[in-house]
Amino acid sequence: MTANKIHELDVTPHEGEHRVPLAWLLFAGGLVVWGAYYLWTYSPALGGWSQGQALADEATLPGTTIFATVLFTVLAALVAGGILFTVALRKKE
Repeated sequence: MTANKIHELDVTPHEGEHRVPLAWLLFAGGLVVWGAYYLWTYSPALGGWSQGQALADEATLPGTTIFATVLFTVLAALVAGGILFTVALRKKE
């Protein structure tokens, strides 16, 4: 087999051949924004938050922070899964 034939059989995409899908860029940007917000809100050095103060606050319902953490983790996973599913469907067409 000659070098030209080997190159013809190579169907794997090479770096730079395809653009990153817009949904992935938006998702990555959203994660960066969410991370900055989370760091500012729940960092004792930046936002002044403390676990003792949050537990002493009667307005905070028990389990609210756990629910929020699970919710945002599940939302991120669902968005990533949706993007992967959409990309997989688009490749089949």
